[in-house]
Amino acid sequence: MLKYQNIMVIYLLNYKWLKEALTLAFYVFWLISFPLKGHLISTNGNYTISYFIVPHIIGLFASSRLIKETDWSKISSFCTLMVILATILFPIISTYKHILLIFVGFFSAAVVLRTLSILSISPKPLLSIGVGLAIGNIFVSLLSFLPLYMPLKFFIISLALLYIIFISPSEIRETDLKDLKLRLPFIYFFYLIGGFLYGFLIDEYKKIAIVDNLELAFYVIFALVGIYIINKNKEFALGFGIFLSMLAFSLFKVGDIYSINISMFLLQASFAIIDFYLIFILIENGFNIKRVSYGLGVMCLAILSGELISINASYTLNYLIVFGNIALTLSFFIFYFLWGKYYIKSENYKNLKDYALLKTDKNPSNVQQNNLDPIDKIISSCPIKFSHQEKEVLKHLIKGETYKTIAMSLQISESSVKTYVRRICEKLNVHGRDAIIKALKGHSNQD
Repeated sequence: MLKYQNIMVIYLLNYKWLKEALTLAFYVFWLISFPLKGHLISTNGNYTISYFIVPHIIGLFASSRLIKETDWSKISSFCTLMVILATILFPIISTYKHILLIFVGFFSAAVVLRTLSILSISPKPLLSIGVGLAIGNIFVSLLSFLPLYMPLKFFIISLALLYIIFISPSEIRETDLKDLKLRLPFIYFFYLIGGFLYGFLIDEYKKIAIVDNLELAFYVIFALVGIYIINKNKEFALGFGIFLSMLAFSLFKVGDIYSINISMFLLQASFAIIDFYLIFILIENGFNIKRVSYGLGVMCLAILSGELISINASYTLNYLIVFGNIALTLSFFIFYFLWGKYYIKSENYKNLKDYALLKTDKNPSNVQQNNLDPIDKIISSCPIKFSHQEKEVLKHLIKGETYKTIAMSLQISESSVKTYVRRICEKLNVHGRDAIIKALKGHSNQD
């Protein structure tokens, strides 16, 4: 535990990840304060979540098909500017607010894509995600308490989005979507059931909340806890988030003041963990528009479905609460005992041939090592975890290639290569490419 605390202190002092954390924080600040049923929109009329989220889903899936790498930075900057302008105009105009909200929903798809692309180049992505989610929710709470003129509050969240334009996004990378497709059913199911419960719970909670906005404190705390959990075992995070929402369902059914408050706290904690988990798996191997669009699109579809259920089925609340808890329990069981088991096998042994060899080899590491070339063996011998893209850069570094040659081989910019090298140096606690190779070969010789 002391070792982990020392590592966290070093990470926090190395503020190079803070730029990306603030990018996420400012986007979350805008999103939760305004279009996603935030306190700002609730004081400016009666709008359902569908005005924002339906065009947002359309924008996400359209982006996955239409946006090309050559136009990516310009398109996302333009869309961000359009969203800023619409946000400023929203409290000022008296008519057509529904149309403006639809406009915001569609164009903000490119904003969230740009935000996650910036996160993907963070030297400490776990810290950037956890701290970004936490700071964003703290800003939301502070803004709700400030006695400011309403248009001024909208102007403040618009300025937050302006920050995103000045940070260069990542290049678009080609990544495998197979692992995402395996996870998406569980992601969809969680946000469906969680959104449905939140739709019922929020109205009851607001009437009897012990302290206003105290639920956001639990989101903040568990967003930070998520740094540790996902660093240890990211698949455990998904199961843990589902488990917390199961507890929230059970306590909500009790129906007294304290159980409803605790139910909301647990639900916020579960959303923090799953939000963290989803963002991380979308960007851990670099930024790919299709991967991020599909992941966020499925999440938004689930939230919309849960919201529609909670609006149109209030007369069957008790039955739906029971069904939701059973459904979450089943998904928890399926994830850990069926899909989780399969995924661990596919992660460790990559293909059925390796898995078959395990039956004749009692040492799994022999199977992995026998199928690696010398350079892969050097990298795999290191106990430090590297992303897929970092491993690719390492392979070329070990071969003695220049940054320019590596950039051409991997079809990325030279600055991106330097970013990956910087991350590798920080993970190995060394400086320079020669020190990287020396450290890796040192681990290899120890084995």
